[in-house]
Amino acid sequence: MIGHETKPVLQSVANALEILKLYSDSTPELGISEISHRMKIGKSTAFRLVSTLAWAGFLEQNPENSKYYLGLELLQLSRLVINRMSIIKDAHPYLTTLSSKIGETVHLVVLSGFHAMFVDKVKGSSFANMGSTVGMMVPAHATASGKMLLCYKSDDEIEEYLRRTELPQYTMHSLTTPEQVRKVLADARANGYAEDLEEMEEGLRCIAAPVFGFDGTAVGSVSISGAASRMERNRGLYLEEIHRTALEISQKLGYSHGVN
Repeated sequence: MIGHETKPVLQSVANALEILKLYSDSTPELGISEISHRMKIGKSTAFRLVSTLAWAGFLEQNPENSKYYLGLELLQLSRLVINRMSIIKDAHPYLTTLSSKIGETVHLVVLSGFHAMFVDKVKGSSFANMGSTVGMMVPAHATASGKMLLCYKSDDEIEEYLRRTELPQYTMHSLTTPEQVRKVLADARANGYAEDLEEMEEGLRCIAAPVFGFDGTAVGSVSISGAASRMERNRGLYLEEIHRTALEISQKLGYSHGVN
């Protein structure tokens, strides 16, 4: 059982997660008594936690011996993790090539809930005040890549995003109203690319293009980030390069729609 000396956590949730960690190749099934003993918690507490995990699909019960094993819901979550890792592995060489060619910083971004998550970064040789790090998450509407991914969501999903997301003013160029966000998302969907015009950091602009999976869904986005003056001066070239790179990664992932 997780102790209280670590960060403040909801103990019941922490205990439920620790139960899932008890399973292994050598321990594919566990009964309530075994879980109670290993977790050092009462049987009634173990039963409630296991029942909740079973209700959510993370555990399933073997009717022959009443023991529990890992459920199919975990398979779905693991599939998402594996797919994300595959995208990073497949995309990285293309990001490196693009960054070397244009000298700018290049990112690979995916959606994580209502946030854009930076999952890979290749730093360019040109100077730019980049505050991004791999693993960082920011509201999707505030980044070019986040806009690119958000624009492919349904209208209902976009409206849910606007209801649940604050629209703070990071800079004087930030999008701070739902109307502004709807407009840029519509433009991104129509144009096939999205831009961040100094909306997160003064003096920094980004251009992003979508990466599609084999089924044609947008699974990620590639972006070029750099000093605003240089991004404006080279905008045409960068748009051409970002689209080429995004398409190459998409083809690597099995995407073939509209490809000659």
